[in-house]
Amino acid sequence: MLAIAEKSHSYKVFCETFLLQAKLALLNLDVKAARRFLTQAQKIAESYGIKRLAIKISNEHDELLKQLNLWKS
Repeated sequence: MLAIAEKSHSYKVFCETFLLQAKLALLNLDVKAARRFLTQAQKIAESYGIKRLAIKISNEHDELLKQLNLWKS
């Protein structure tokens, strides 16, 4: 899916795919990978001016950080 999105320059799909990968990583309890995917998705969304998606990704990342703080407490 990433290859198709990249070839067709569909950066929204590219970002959504990274967001999905982040959620799948969390299901596998791989927080480090989830954060990496969220960061990649947000950078792409911001660099291509996809503002709503960038905000959505930022909110997901913020929520993950809140949960991490709760788990550490």
